[in-house]
Amino acid sequence: GHYCKNSPQGLINFPDTEDQSETSIEPPKRKRSELLRDLLKAAKSGDSDQYFEDFAEMEMRFRRRPELITTDLLNELRNDYSNFKSFTVGEVDMTKVADLEYLLEGFLVKGENHQFYGGAGAGKTSLLSGMIKAGFHGKGFLNQTKHREPFRTLWLACDGSTSRFKTSYVDVGLSPKMVDVWGGDIQQGRTNFKFTIPHLIKLRKQLESNEKNYGLCVFDSVKGMLANSGFKYTENEHAELICQYLREIIAEPLGIAVVLINHMGADGASASGAKRWGEAVAINTEVQPCKDKNEEDHQQRKLCIWKDPINGRQFFNYKFDNGFFKPSDTHAAVRNCYDAMKHYVQQINFKNGTTVFTRQDLLNIPDFKRTQVDRNISEHLKRGGIFRPFKNAKGKEVRGKFVLKLEFRLSKPEKEPDPIPQVKIPTMV
Repeated sequence: GHYCKNSPQGLINFPDTEDQSETSIEPPKRKRSELLRDLLKAAKSGDSDQYFEDFAEMEMRFRRRPELITTDLLNELRNDYSNFKSFTVGEVDMTKVADLEYLLEGFLVKGENHQFYGGAGAGKTSLLSGMIKAGFHGKGFLNQTKHREPFRTLWLACDGSTSRFKTSYVDVGLSPKMVDVWGGDIQQGRTNFKFTIPHLIKLRKQLESNEKNYGLCVFDSVKGMLANSGFKYTENEHAELICQYLREIIAEPLGIAVVLINHMGADGASASGAKRWGEAVAINTEVQPCKDKNEEDHQQRKLCIWKDPINGRQFFNYKFDNGFFKPSDTHAAVRNCYDAMKHYVQQINFKNGTTVFTRQDLLNIPDFKRTQVDRNISEHLKRGGIFRPFKNAKGKEVRGKFVLKLEFRLSKPEKEPDPIPQVKIPTMV
């Protein structure tokens, strides 16, 4: 205080002339795990300002490259969509592992990744458009006649504008009932899909819609999808990561077939970019031009399925005729095991009237593996198939024996006989 003679107390207090600013308390810095969770929260809420601010903080504080931060976020995203807090390496109970099942017989597998590749103008987009149409109607495609459950498709045009896809869209006769299209169109304020966390979250939300009934998601192309994403499609490590997360975040949990469209590589024999693209997918398919005397035959194409975990490799020519895709080879229509089994069994039934077949009988069908035969026996025991289970006199199913249904017999009696001989029991007198 200061003395003042005019004050009764003699003392009067004046405020100090020096600035006394309040000491600011810096909030504690977020741990790496907390920052990752906040990044994911911002991406899900659509708060792009917060997302990029947190992303920059992760880069500076933890010295992480953008692609590594995205990889960390992909792990967080996968865990968030699953029933597990984290994923670990360890033993698997094989009885709980689901069997592989086609979405579109012979071409698309549920819950798996696929690669379709070929040169410019080879017809990759048109071929997949045909699959979209067949899948929507639940019908077989090309050399396959087995029907599957109908599904719709989400097409992601990652290269250029959607005008490039529209040509095939119109030629094949697609419609909004069959396929939804995401892509760039400046007139509608739309831009291309990229492999980023915000875009993946939006994609996952779209694919979860039960009303849409999506079964297939197509990325056209893998190179366009990864442009400016921090990932390089020429790196095997990056290709492995992309395939892993597409399978774990989209394909497996939603039961959707994922297709990656790729271009022809410089070697003219494999897909462009990393070699791992063709190795990490379940089915690897190439579309080739057909040549006659070194001149390209523009009326048909060759389909080469180099890798298929269910039916194995197959090659045949096909053509596009009056809005439909058809095999050019007359024998191609029976080159699938399901139809070959039906043809084989009916021919035997026609020749000698056989109505009961064993598994060993069916393993004699030429050109197909044991696993293919077993799988298609199971398919033929379902609705629409040619078999019903064989039962003994006590009504118990006998393993490894199957009865040809009456409607599929070429040598038909007036009524269906019981394949089990009835033992006449003498009456007591």
